[in-house]
Amino acid sequence: MGIEVSKNAIVNVSADRLWSILADDFDKVGEWASGVDSSGPNTEAAVPEGASVGGRVCQVPGFGDINETFTSFDPVERSFSFEATASELPTFVRNVTNRTVVKSLGPEQSEVQIRSTADTEGVQGAQAEPALTRQFSQAIGGALEDLK
Repeated sequence: MGIEVSKNAIVNVSADRLWSILADDFDKVGEWASGVDSSGPNTEAAVPEGASVGGRVCQVPGFGDINETFTSFDPVERSFSFEATASELPTFVRNVTNRTVVKSLGPEQSEVQIRSTADTEGVQGAQAEPALTRQFSQAIGGALEDLK
């Protein structure tokens, strides 16, 4: 059992600029995403080659403190993945992951694709999947709107 939310957005900046915002300044998401109260670097996470940080720690209403740690980082392909743990997620939610890809659509236009997944366990997990899917979808959709 589990949830999966995939969303994309067209942003009127170069792919290099969008990559800089999303990846190079990964720990600064709280500066532009209205759904994130605060963010900063995760100084305990190993920094992948090409990255400026190993992860970030965010405060997000409805999710609590979120610790996001890179599991892959590829500046050439403009893609990264991370695992997330959140203080306010129920215990039946496990293995929260996110994959982000930036693609160039032209000199001043790019696309960001985000895919988030989480495993759920037991009857409670199955019952909560629709609400969790909505919550993840709203969080990602809101961030993409802010990014535009």
